[in-house]
Amino acid sequence: MTKKKNIPPTFLRAEHQQMMCRLYTYIVNKIPRDIALKMILNEFHCQQPVVLSRIVDDVYITQNRKMRASKIYAAHMLKKAGVTNKKIAAVLNLTSTTTSQYLKIKLEIND
Repeated sequence: MTKKKNIPPTFLRAEHQQMMCRLYTYIVNKIPRDIALKMILNEFHCQQPVVLSRIVDDVYITQNRKMRASKIYAAHMLKKAGVTNKKIAAVLNLTSTTTSQYLKIKLEIND
């Protein structure tokens, strides 16, 4: 970003919130990380792409880790409902190998 010594901190916080909102919009719409980074760089006119690159990477990695737990639970519930591994993989947008690995994870599910 350009030198912003004269800009009040409230404006910088608002700009950061807008950037984070935009990032989560890209994640929800399944826009790849490298394209999201280019779009953020263009929109917010950042002069330090390394900083934004780290923020984008961190947000994408964190979101993927959060989604992993949800997908493991969903895979187990679908398997419990009698859905085949191949269909589970298609529904959750996973490979069949990943689906098998998720189903090997032991979960304690209370009915």
